[in-house]
Amino acid sequence: MAETLTCWHTHAVPLFLQTADYMREALRASATSPADELEDRVQAGLAMQRLPRRGTTCTYFIHELALQLQVGGAEVQAGQLLHLMFMANRPNVEIRILPVARGAHAGLAGPFTLLTFPKYEPLVWVGAENSALLAESRDAVAGYEAVVRALDAESLDEAESKDLLLRLHGVTKP
Repeated sequence: MAETLTCWHTHAVPLFLQTADYMREALRASATSPADELEDRVQAGLAMQRLPRRGTTCTYFIHELALQLQVGGAEVQAGQLLHLMFMANRPNVEIRILPVARGAHAGLAGPFTLLTFPKYEPLVWVGAENSALLAESRDAVAGYEAVVRALDAESLDEAESKDLLLRLHGVTKP
């Protein structure tokens, strides 16, 4: 039902863009994910990825460090970067990368997802290690909207972000 989904993540690829292999390795690294729940949690994460409908405009802000962080082996990392390049070419998806060189930035407080709806007030979902928060108050949402505006101003544009994804995958443009 969301009209827009705007997601920021500092140290990992956002859940909505993770491959199953990346998700599995991130869950294995967690101190609170029981091994016997691993596949159920991966399937739940993949189900969440299907929630944004075709008409939802999705913008993902990702810190460059999240793309450099080794999650799983080289094959998992390469597969994740390929998946990001594929997703970045979808008409309703925009991936924006915040370069390490920018230093301190507006998103230091941590990851979040801002959702807007055609018929309802916007809300913010903040996921943590073993809990989540939905912020609905106007003041809270306005604060996150300010962070999104700052990330928009500080991040590479869409074309520059795609070029960086290619470089990280070892592809150079002619």
